[in-house]
Amino acid sequence: MTVSGRDLTDFQPIAAIPRAEMPNLDGCESMNKLFSVLLSISFVFPSFAAQYYDGSSAYASTFPTPISINPDDGTVSLWVYSSLPFTAGNSHLFLRSYDLSAGSVFDVYAFTDGNIYGGFYNGLSFTDGRVIINSITAGLTQNEWHHIALTWVNGGDTDLWVDGSIKGTATFVSGSRWDPAGGDGINLGLYGTAGYTGYIDDVRIYRRKLRKQEIINLYLSRTRLVITDDLTAWWKLDDGADNQTCGPSGAVKDISGNGNTLFCSATGSVYPTWQASRWISYP
Repeated sequence: MTVSGRDLTDFQPIAAIPRAEMPNLDGCESMNKLFSVLLSISFVFPSFAAQYYDGSSAYASTFPTPISINPDDGTVSLWVYSSLPFTAGNSHLFLRSYDLSAGSVFDVYAFTDGNIYGGFYNGLSFTDGRVIINSITAGLTQNEWHHIALTWVNGGDTDLWVDGSIKGTATFVSGSRWDPAGGDGINLGLYGTAGYTGYIDDVRIYRRKLRKQEIINLYLSRTRLVITDDLTAWWKLDDGADNQTCGPSGAVKDISGNGNTLFCSATGSVYPTWQASRWISYP
């Protein structure tokens, strides 16, 4: 049987459970818990495409609409597939947002020095409160899909996750200087002269620090798991057909329901393109 031209084997079950907590079924209430889980299961498509950026022109942005990144408690989750190695000299700007009024920045960025940076730059020190670790040590490799997550909480740590494991931790420096209303939105793939050559898929932003098991579940489920608690934005990046150019009037829908639309943009003539991702060993 097919639906919209796709075999039903393409559908994958998702349990839309608050905070992604599966019940422990060894107690006397196990059957009631199991039924409550089964009632929340639905069948949806996994992500059948990703968005490709050329490293020098193409990007997607919420500009001119600011997006609220909680400066004291939050999570960013995304999948990346780089066409360039994670070595010195190559730029991998996955996600960045500036707060122009406070002179601070939030980003997840594999820099040209061979390190990956993640967190809030407080406008005073480039390294305070940000995780900085060698990209190769963190497990990032060329031509493979990797799940990256950044979590932070005031009074705690900023943690950088790669493929379900914490790879780096920094002492959190309060993002109180960050004014979401003063930001210029979220950019994917390019900001200024910092670019990224490769694919990005399934980007999510939360207003809280996801717990360890939630991050692991996001990695293991690929793009199929739904965690809706405190979800600010969710871009699946599969809105277009294979090899379709997204731009200059193209857009990426925020399926969180919060209206944080991404607009496909370019500094030159090359815009982001939609690319089928199943052939890149992406389940």
